[in-house]
Amino acid sequence: MRKSFDKDGDGKITRAEWGQPGLEQLWFLFDLDDSKSMDAEEWAVSQLRSRATGGFFALDLAAQDAEKRT
Repeated sequence: MRKSFDKDGDGKITRAEWGQPGLEQLWFLFDLDDSKSMDAEEWAVSQLRSRATGGFFALDLAAQDAEKRT
């Protein structure tokens, strides 16, 4: 895990610590257990995903918003 993102040194990265604009809508791709933070295992998964090539996936952010409204 990149320690430069873990501002408080607790071994996890929160959205606030990450500080990337636009990440709010994509945070669920990193926070796999919905704990509101990314731990070392989730970090490793994100790094593997970033190296993958030839894959395709689609995101339906409207559907996720609809679930919150019900």
